[in-house]
Amino acid sequence: MRAKRAVHLSFIVNGFAWGSYIVRIPDVKQQFEITNSQLGLTLLAGTVGVLLAMKPSGTIVAKYGSSQCVIVGTALLGITLFLLGFLLNYTWLVCSLFALGACAALHDIAMNTHGSTLEKVTGQSMMNGFHARFSIGGFLGAAYGGACSQFHIRPLIQLGLVAFIYFMMIPWLRKNLLPTDIDKHDKSISTEEPRERAHIFYALGLLGFLASVCEGAASDWGAVLLRDTWNAAPFVSSIPYIVFSITMLTGRLYGDRITKKFSREWIVRWGGAIAGAGLIVGLLIGGTIGVSLGWAVLGLGVSVAIPSVFSAAGQIASTRFAGHVSPAAAVAVVGGVSYAGFLVGPPLIGFLADIVSLRWAMIVPALLALAMSASSKIVAD
Repeated sequence: MRAKRAVHLSFIVNGFAWGSYIVRIPDVKQQFEITNSQLGLTLLAGTVGVLLAMKPSGTIVAKYGSSQCVIVGTALLGITLFLLGFLLNYTWLVCSLFALGACAALHDIAMNTHGSTLEKVTGQSMMNGFHARFSIGGFLGAAYGGACSQFHIRPLIQLGLVAFIYFMMIPWLRKNLLPTDIDKHDKSISTEEPRERAHIFYALGLLGFLASVCEGAASDWGAVLLRDTWNAAPFVSSIPYIVFSITMLTGRLYGDRITKKFSREWIVRWGGAIAGAGLIVGLLIGGTIGVSLGWAVLGLGVSVAIPSVFSAAGQIASTRFAGHVSPAAAVAVVGGVSYAGFLVGPPLIGFLADIVSLRWAMIVPALLALAMSASSKIVAD
């Protein structure tokens, strides 16, 4: 189906945007000569942009349709990435990260809503496969960004090329996504559900919150940990995030099949347990091998959590709350709570790193992965 391929590409676009920027974080840290704590606060700008834009994004997607918002979001991602590449000064960096986060939120809600709508239209489970494409994008972006860092290619050139490619994709996306009217909803229906009926979406968001802290820690701190603790070369320091993306991809490619065979609860429970235990072991081993091992197991374990909560949110909105909550509004609620993990994670790890070292601060995501395992009943079918 053409729409499925278009959604796949949209998830790749979103993952590539973050992956290509994330592995340049050590270079940004060196350029502006900031500490781990300051870096953690700096990274908050992007997450604050995501969270503040999450609720209005749900309203916009419900009003104008997810396909139109995927297209606009793709263009905005390209523009904000290009602006981020200038790195004129510290204030410019913070403002650019905030703008990137806000635009990524619109794109994220739109593509997840479109994916949920496609699941409903076809009657098939696809969300893990869609998020697998996000992992592909993250892997490709990290490899691209790591290579640019290794060969000292300026971020402006690196991100400017990404922006150009994104604009070239827009005509194809417009042609292949589902019709705009297929998931439009009246504003009052999509956003004014009584609070007592919406508690399930906040509960789903809490599980996503735990997974987001783990995923954000792996994304933001893997390269810094190897570079600062074991003096790894620029490209070598990108390896943890690359292997994390690979195992994320593996888990999500097989996630729909495993979920069908067992259940969402089963896969989240065992995934969280494996992720927490594996990260602890990797940190104890240390070095490039140990850190990469820990990141690899963490990626495999948490890979299905976020797709599970988004899929559950869309399914519940379309069935139990049909006519009262739009899938876009449900995804926005779950996404807002889930992505708060990206807000809490960076400064928490940064502050702890200045106290006990970054290596041992990473024990926190391991413990949260175990908590995710214990909370798996939230996504029960």
